[in-house]
Amino acid sequence: MIFKEDEQIKIRSILKQVVKRLLEIGTDGVGDLTVENVREIKAIARGLNRVRLRRLASRITELADHINSVINGDGDGNGQLAMLLTDCMQTAKFVKAHLTGRDSDSEHGGGDPDSSTTGGGHPGPSRDSTDVLEEVFDCRWSDADLTPIVDTVLVELGLESLTVSKTHRIDVRHYLDVKSGEFLIHRRELLFPDSENSLRPRHSNRPVIVRRGLVYPGHPPRELRFVDSAESGETVDVQLFKKMVRWIMPTIEDFRKVYVTLHENYFAPVSSPVLLAPHAFVTRGRSVYLMDDKGSMIRIDDTSGSQGVRFIRVLERARVRVVYGRCYVDDGSVLTLAPLSAIVLSKNWHMMKF
Repeated sequence: MIFKEDEQIKIRSILKQVVKRLLEIGTDGVGDLTVENVREIKAIARGLNRVRLRRLASRITELADHINSVINGDGDGNGQLAMLLTDCMQTAKFVKAHLTGRDSDSEHGGGDPDSSTTGGGHPGPSRDSTDVLEEVFDCRWSDADLTPIVDTVLVELGLESLTVSKTHRIDVRHYLDVKSGEFLIHRRELLFPDSENSLRPRHSNRPVIVRRGLVYPGHPPRELRFVDSAESGETVDVQLFKKMVRWIMPTIEDFRKVYVTLHENYFAPVSSPVLLAPHAFVTRGRSVYLMDDKGSMIRIDDTSGSQGVRFIRVLERARVRVVYGRCYVDDGSVLTLAPLSAIVLSKNWHMMKF
């Protein structure tokens, strides 16, 4: 399909609206959307029709109808919502590629760039998780979309190294914003992590003074980009620990309610960060549970693994006052905590990381 120059300008403008709206829905879910939002989405679809992007207009309209049914309590298909979002995003990507001259017969099957279907009207590209990630990462956030944070202090709560392949590793540092209580993460991608010039990252016990940073949209823990920051010359002291414990979740039941509400959104991450104050630790069979002062319990993840063993050793020799970790629902539908660090009291307050 050939577009005139004035049509291309209109298409780029409306595609920007489409991508922004799709990312908002994918990030925030449909829980806060209203009938007025549905009307706005359908208005975007009418605009797509006017510039001859009929297939994308049809899918956007279908998405609006599905959201409207969810608002009215009739919709029940999170999977259908994910498929519609992915299909709309893919189609928008194909049109953008066509406008910039990057389309090819191999990418589009030699057909209409506004049509990503094969014979029988079925979607051409597969709808697996790789496709979803490709679509999301193709859409970059601008600085205007990010939330600034200024003049605050972050304390590192944990460090995870995720080996993606032999040539790629992602180091994820978990932080607590002491001022706001928000959990944040900072990712660092490393190529060729097994090379002799590459060292494993080390935990830091020094707070980070953030004069300015930018936080990406999303679910907790949100991702942080440092703009102007530096590590403090001092380690975390007692006063800072006391500020941290203000952000402990009051009870496990309170956290359970937050977790359930968050995961009503299909696009919420599998795990959620939490600070918990244990009243006791209870053993049942081979499992260890953290119990709060109300008697509610949460299972500790895989105490037979290396991370779990380190945590159990800490329990044996120190008084654990606070535990930080990622909570998720395991295969048996049991809420489970994967501990990343603990604030302990022996002779003095200090943090141990696993």
